[in-house]
Amino acid sequence: MPIHLYIERSGVTLNGPDADDWDLPTQLDKLHTWVAANRDSLNEGPYVADIGFMVREGASGGGAVLTPEAMQMFVDANITIYFSEYIGVNE
Repeated sequence: MPIHLYIERSGVTLNGPDADDWDLPTQLDKLHTWVAANRDSLNEGPYVADIGFMVREGASGGGAVLTPEAMQMFVDANITIYFSEYIGVNE
């Protein structure tokens, strides 16, 4: 599960973004899209979004972008984001 979204106090996992890709730019985009669509129902927080990712093969720069708009949306939804790097995970 590349994105584990849960309520911080209770540890209850939410049915968050459909995550089937370990690519960090894809994960951030999916989380941003999911929070934008569900922000009105996020009232039990604070939340944690633990984004599991793997380094892109052959990566030498560039990658994910966390925009000010996305950061503000995550702040407004009371979501702390963890980035968990994995090596050689295949799911």
